[in-house]
Amino acid sequence: MGGNSWNAHRDYRNDSLLELASGVAMDDFPGALITAEATQKKRKRSKKSKHHSHYLDELIRLDGRGDVASVTDCPDCIARGKLPCGQAEICCIECISPYLVCASCCTEQHSRDPFHRVERWNSKFFMKTSLTELGLTIQLNHTTTRCSNPVWCHVNFLVMDTTGPHQLSLYFCGCKLYPASQDVIQTCATFRYLDFIHLHSLTSKGSTLGFYQTLERLEDNAGLAPTIWRYAVLKLMLSQWRHLHMLKRGGRGHDPSPTCIEDTKVAGLVIKGPSCPCPTINLPANYLDAPPEEQFLYHAMLAIDANFRLKNQLVSSWPRDPGMGIGTAYFVAREGYKKYVKSRMHEEDISTCVGFAALAKAATKYSRGLQYMGISAVSCARTDMITMVGNLEKGERYGNMDYTFAIALHEFVNINDILISYDIACQWFINLESCMAKFWPQEIKPSPSFTAKAAIPKFHKPAHGQDEHEEYSLNIIPWAGSTDGEGLERI
Repeated sequence: MGGNSWNAHRDYRNDSLLELASGVAMDDFPGALITAEATQKKRKRSKKSKHHSHYLDELIRLDGRGDVASVTDCPDCIARGKLPCGQAEICCIECISPYLVCASCCTEQHSRDPFHRVERWNSKFFMKTSLTELGLTIQLNHTTTRCSNPVWCHVNFLVMDTTGPHQLSLYFCGCKLYPASQDVIQTCATFRYLDFIHLHSLTSKGSTLGFYQTLERLEDNAGLAPTIWRYAVLKLMLSQWRHLHMLKRGGRGHDPSPTCIEDTKVAGLVIKGPSCPCPTINLPANYLDAPPEEQFLYHAMLAIDANFRLKNQLVSSWPRDPGMGIGTAYFVAREGYKKYVKSRMHEEDISTCVGFAALAKAATKYSRGLQYMGISAVSCARTDMITMVGNLEKGERYGNMDYTFAIALHEFVNINDILISYDIACQWFINLESCMAKFWPQEIKPSPSFTAKAAIPKFHKPAHGQDEHEEYSLNIIPWAGSTDGEGLERI
């Protein structure tokens, strides 16, 4: 092997070796599909432009009857020996089969796919129709037999699905359809529709209205057919769907109590970071007795900040559009928060350190037309997972930040040592202990053994520019490691 000058990269570019490896000669391929020889030349662009006219012809052909232009009898009736054969005139847009079938066979095929869109051939072109018009009636929650005591749906029953809105005829008996009401049901949505719109809003940041209108245009893009506007009830269903799944993933459905939802604790649905210390879950039983050099393993690290881009317009009100499960998940309970902030609304948050925009905005009038100027948030400084959020009525005031932080502390029961990262920690932290004693209600006060250490995030630290700020540097605080405290900025 030492005398060989074999080079895999060079020799395997040889066409004869490629033919030998594949067992297929290069001459077997059409010349138009063979790319340029694998040399240093740039790869040529696709040859598809030569076939554009063929592609266009194929698209137009498929708009008609395609390969079944001369077929008049239903192939399904012929295959089953059904006489007389129905007329082959119904085409399903969703099914991959190119065949046309009769109305009877189409409804039978779609008894378990009732949300497909169908068209009828009228000897000249395909006209829109529906499975309901073809005679399909759905029996819910029965696999093989009809219900002995079926309940008819409303005459204007509308189901919203990812294939568009569908007016269906069905019998109620329990199903994977989520109703918009409980008495006279006229609108419902499939589970996959609600799941899809939820994930769509999270990934694309698109609006619910835009999604709703997109699916409506699947049915009629020209906007000529009359539509039933159900956007308002969709928003209600989506809010309920999200809240129910939050309760489900929070384990509330396993509580046998009939008041399991009402009994959900404050922040009981918050998903904690995997590295956040939690007794009985990821801490040893004797963690409180750990020697001093190991206690850093069991302390919590929190980051506090505000976001002034998440604004809430003054277009609605709490009585008109109340929240669901407020206080049980990420937003603080409304009443207690509002009462506490109001008790400190006349305080002046003065900074003697640096002219941060955070404190400057608290005294400005940027709140015109806004219900809330932004949010205050607390997150785990290790994993950047959100712990608690509160609304900001007018800037980043200490009262708002105090209450949000206090509720976040309740997530760390029996965790007494906490490192707090905040860009104005040098001002906020020096009065934190006195504020706890003077202003904080008893129900949000931490345990008497609570101890905290404040830090300034690494990116914000140089802006302070004062020598006495070294004590807030994460570079020298013991056991801080590589924590930068800037997680909320990244979120």
